[in-house]
Amino acid sequence: MSTATMASGTEALSTGVGTWTPTAAKALPYATNSAVRLRASGEVMESYQGFVQRYNPYTDTWRVMNPVCSPGFCRIHSMVQLGSGQVLAIAGNNHKRGDYWTLKTYDPTTDVWANLPSHSLPFADFSLTVLGSGRVLMAGGFNFELSEPVPQSSAEELDPATQTWTPVASMNSPRSGHLATVLYSGKVLVVGGEPEGTATAEIYDPSKKTWTLTPPPPYLLRPQQAIRLNSGQVMVLVDGESPTEAETHLYDPYNSRWLAGPPLPFATPSSSTMLYSGEVLVFNDAGQAAVYDPTQNAWLPVASATQAPPYTPTFGVLLHTGQVLRLGGAIDAPISERFTR
Repeated sequence: MSTATMASGTEALSTGVGTWTPTAAKALPYATNSAVRLRASGEVMESYQGFVQRYNPYTDTWRVMNPVCSPGFCRIHSMVQLGSGQVLAIAGNNHKRGDYWTLKTYDPTTDVWANLPSHSLPFADFSLTVLGSGRVLMAGGFNFELSEPVPQSSAEELDPATQTWTPVASMNSPRSGHLATVLYSGKVLVVGGEPEGTATAEIYDPSKKTWTLTPPPPYLLRPQQAIRLNSGQVMVLVDGESPTEAETHLYDPYNSRWLAGPPLPFATPSSSTMLYSGEVLVFNDAGQAAVYDPTQNAWLPVASATQAPPYTPTFGVLLHTGQVLRLGGAIDAPISERFTR
């Protein structure tokens, strides 16, 4: 594969494809760090400090839903949708020592939250991945009950139908804050994570419940984003030595090798979203954005989005309309806008 290059910085981002449009004002004027698209309705559900609201992209309206807990007493770290249509959420108690994570389920049709039995976790920054079987793989994270936060290598699977957990083989490398991507084969590629410089990659095989090391990626720093392309390759974005670019690496699962991709024309990407066209929209918290065109193996500049306040994350959710909803920002300055290609 050829390595395409393009200019970086202001010159590359001065003009671009696509437009950003603010959504209607939120029903609850809060920012969020986690959201999920509901398959049945096409709505996007988000939560802040226990409050929950849903966005309807067809009517451009927000509505308040049942809270996940007493507002102000918990927060949701991340959410994934199960095959049943229910949502699995990682929720933490803000006022409990150690901030244990509890797994909860949400039924979008009845607007009801429930605790998942027997799984209060002294871990943080683990990954939750929905497998092709409908089971959920939980891997890694760090144990904050120890005197020093120590990354873990343990893994287990959840069967949503029976709400039971089964331990599986541990990863070859302990890690937390890593990136997990489902391949077309149904296997899961895991890269990066803490400790900083974990330059290893491994693959989980759900049929064998085992992990296998794959060739290490050609970078040492912690990757920011990983996303599977329509080709089956996995694009991994990582900040390198340049303050104005991020490195692009492509993992080829068919030949177990890494390929160099064109550098992203800005640093510290915070979100990557696959569009219906097969292109990938990437942006950072500063509002810089670009679209990766796999047919050209090149980045196309995109109009700038809203800049988030310092140290506040932003992320994207693909809507059924084909647009991307960008959320995040500060508590008192939430961002909610749509990207149209």
